Formats: sequence, structure tokens, C-alpha cells
Amino acid sequence: MVSIRRMTKDDQSLLEEFLGRLSDSSLAVRFFAPVPRSTAFVELWKGVSAPDRVALVMLTERRDPPAIIAHAEAVRDGSRSPGAEVAFLVEDAYQGHGCATLLLWRLARAARTVGIREFHAAVLMENDQMLEVFRGCGYPIEEWWGPDAVQVTFPISERFEPAFPRPPSDPA
Repeated sequence: MVSIRRMTKDDQSLLEEFLGRLSDSSLAVRFFAPVPRSTAFVELWKGVSAPDRVALVMLTERRDPPAIIAHAEAVRDGSRSPGAEVAFLVEDAYQGHGCATLLLWRLARAARTVGIREFHAAVLMENDQMLEVFRGCGYPIEEWWGPDAVQVTFPISERFEPAFPRPPSDPA
């Protein structure tokens, strides 16, 4: 069983533990370069209280206490901008189980409540899994291919939002 909620100040140790379980490869794909876990923590922790960010965490109830298994964030382009950059980080064992897709839909709902109407992201070309998340999310995406990354942009209107599927299952 998993749950999704906004990240809170009480999540500091859970976020540190989450980052400790990630492979160096997963961190490098998220941040486009190898980064120390301390740098990743500082960047993700900004989502707790920054007014220009919406940060969500997915937790598994299989662990006691529950543990973060995925993080998603939308960073508004400017104080009144209707656009935001999105990024996802999923624990290695949970990749390919629908976590990022479900987080994307929930992030869109949360972002719409603060006036965000469009998402965009840069995705490394070798990150096929994330490209498939965007291509299959139900929103009409546009893609631009650069030398190292694919830029995707899409509206997050409710009219494009698919029905929520079952939450992803914990891999055994």
C-alpha cells in the first residue's frame, strides 16, 4: 500500500533515508550530473516551504515507520507564471511500477490549485522510462529534441486528466 501527500517539515529524516537508498545513477539522471546526496537533499528540501514549489512524496506503508519511495516537484517559472518545471525521483526498486505517472497526475491537481496551467521538463535522452511516463500520461505533450535532452511541454487541464488507476503496488 502506498500513499501520496505534500512533503512537510516533518519529512526531513525520511527524505535523508530515501536519498540514501537511491543509486548514484538515479540521482545523476534526476540532476543531469553526479551529485552528492547532501546537494540532492538541499535541492529537494526547498520544496517544503518555497512559495514557488509544490512538492509531493509517495510513501510505502510496508515499512515501519512508512518510508518515502518517490518524490515529485513542480517549480513555478515565475511568481505569477502559469508554467512550472516538473521533476521526479523514484527509488530504484519502485521504478517501472507507475509511481511517476500517479505522482504526475496528483502534482497536476495540486499545481492547478495555485494557478499553474502548464508543465515542462527536460529529460535526458537515455531516460526512456521518464519519456514514456510523459508520452503516456494522458496530457497532449509537445517534444523538442536537443543534443542531450528532450524538452516536453503540456497543459495540465482537467479535461485531459485520465481517471486514476489503482495505486502502484510494492514490489515484493
